[in-house]
Amino acid sequence: MSVSVLFVVGLATAVFVGVNVGGSSTGVAFGPATGSGVLSMRAASALMAVFVFAGGLAVGPAVVDTLGTDFVPAEYFTLGASIGVLLFIGVGILLGNILRVSVGTSQTAVGAVVGMGAALGVLDWRVVGEVVTWWVVSAIAAFWIAAVVGRYCYDRIAAVLDFQAEGRRRLGQVLTVGVGCYMAFSAGASNVANAVAPLVGSGQLTMTPGVLVGAAAIGAGAFA
Repeated sequence: MSVSVLFVVGLATAVFVGVNVGGSSTGVAFGPATGSGVLSMRAASALMAVFVFAGGLAVGPAVVDTLGTDFVPAEYFTLGASIGVLLFIGVGILLGNILRVSVGTSQTAVGAVVGMGAALGVLDWRVVGEVVTWWVVSAIAAFWIAAVVGRYCYDRIAAVLDFQAEGRRRLGQVLTVGVGCYMAFSAGASNVANAVAPLVGSGQLTMTPGVLVGAAAIGAGAFA
């Protein structure tokens, strides 16, 4: 098989990953807005695509660098290895989508890259420790913030804001959509790397085209 054909396979695999990431992430970002009837599914998908592009271009390159070069030296990301890693990522996320289970796309991607690095004996465990530490810290922080606010502050906040009142209903709708847009931006910032970091790390794609491919695939997945 020629390198050019392998590259096409790798690119198709990256798009496959991106589409599945888009399908998984759109519900997380805009589920409240569509569930409450503030946005239609098509409008939510369009906003998802726009803000994924914004997040991917603004912040995505830094995450691509981490996933594509920091865990495992770039020279180990051969084209064949990149395709293998992307396939594991894509299949893992696809299974979650089929089973309608929320899947941590970044955790799936990091797990695939870390698995390759561990198998080859070239994994930078310091970087793994840093990333896993932030996963644990952010999850614990989110739990306790939500628990404390829900237990002690929710009723007061709801009474003050009273989004059900006619004059404030619009504000509640705007905030719901705004939070969804922020989450879509964050999804672009982190998840573009899941689709293209192995190809960028292997040198098959340069950074900007890689980010654009990943963002476009995630945006397409939002409509799937």
